[in-house]
Amino acid sequence: MNQRYCLIRSTDLERINELVRNALDSAAIEAFPPDTTSHQCAMTYASAYGTTFATLGIIQDTLMYARPYDPSLEPTPF
Repeated sequence: MNQRYCLIRSTDLERINELVRNALDSAAIEAFPPDTTSHQCAMTYASAYGTTFATLGIIQDTLMYARPYDPSLEPTPF
């Protein structure tokens, strides 16, 4: 089976994980929480959509520039 690999920097991976965690948190917030005095009232489905859309765009850009990697070659520093 022919497999292809890409390398992505650990800082990019950490950033992606943080962005995904934030997007999931924003999507989990109710549109209009029962407690209207809550600071989370500003988070609506529209803003959750915007956060998720931006997150996916950043992830797509990061992955698009991942470096091709051939494990049979000797490693070289970035």
